[in-house]
Amino acid sequence: MTGWLAGTVRAIPLCLAAVGAHAAAEPPCIERDAKGDFLGWADYPHCLVDLHSQSTVRWLDDWFGHPDVEDQAKVSMRAITELVIDEEGELTPALRVRAKVRLPRISKRLSLVFEDESQESSREQGIPTVNESALALRWLAYNLDRLQIETDAGVRSGPDLFVRARFRKTWSLGEHDAIRFSQSARYSVDERLRAINEIDYTHAFSAKRAGTLYHNLDHQEEDSDQGLFWSRGGLISQTLSHHAAVSAGLGQEGVTKPEWQTESRSLWLRYRQRIWRDWLFYEVEPRLTQTRARDWDTLPAIALRLEVHFGSQRP
Repeated sequence: MTGWLAGTVRAIPLCLAAVGAHAAAEPPCIERDAKGDFLGWADYPHCLVDLHSQSTVRWLDDWFGHPDVEDQAKVSMRAITELVIDEEGELTPALRVRAKVRLPRISKRLSLVFEDESQESSREQGIPTVNESALALRWLAYNLDRLQIETDAGVRSGPDLFVRARFRKTWSLGEHDAIRFSQSARYSVDERLRAINEIDYTHAFSAKRAGTLYHNLDHQEEDSDQGLFWSRGGLISQTLSHHAAVSAGLGQEGVTKPEWQTESRSLWLRYRQRIWRDWLFYEVEPRLTQTRARDWDTLPAIALRLEVHFGSQRP
């Protein structure tokens, strides 16, 4: 019997058992106090999303995967609501979803990812995010503690089909210092070739404070007449408690053609805190920006974010 057929036959008694259990027991995610009153105005919808997402990916993994593998599929997801208020008081809302689905019964190296186009390191450095998304199958070709090679194939906003390869390497320079290098190359039907080179150096001043210097190069074939897009800067991060942290940084961005020149520079501060639940966070990020296009006028802005975590991996 093939793997998918065996998984289907095995799932039938489980489904029948679940129906019987739900008929006699309290619906999932329902919690009540000692008086029997309903609890959890926030926990209930969060639990339902978490429950349905986990059950869906496990069904998918069981259907296509090998029945003898004991590991279950898992999904980790973050939903980020962002509101940016610029110097003229205009509001720019955005909703970003980042998700990763592990499918161990199909392959321990294969996962399904949904992410916005901004790199996670870019948010740490205070660079404004890009409101584009990508859905892809990711194959982890090589994975060690300090070395990772992965490939993606999927579709971006547009829609635009793409393939991508990424190499990451970390070098430890003693107890308190590390260098991280990343090189990615992506080819898509519309955007064509894009290659991003990232390097940063991090020093831990203490168990609660760390500083990072970074430099990025971005080659975009569509805008090759401007040469390479670059960004560089530094930031300091401080843990205030188990629930809160603050970071501050400054950065520059520019191009290399017709000459190496700065196009913008910014100074920012970010406060992040967990509130009410271990899966709910908010961020406040004021920023000052100067751009060549605006004759280096100082432009204030503030970003407000609410972030919800689902799944098995939460900070």
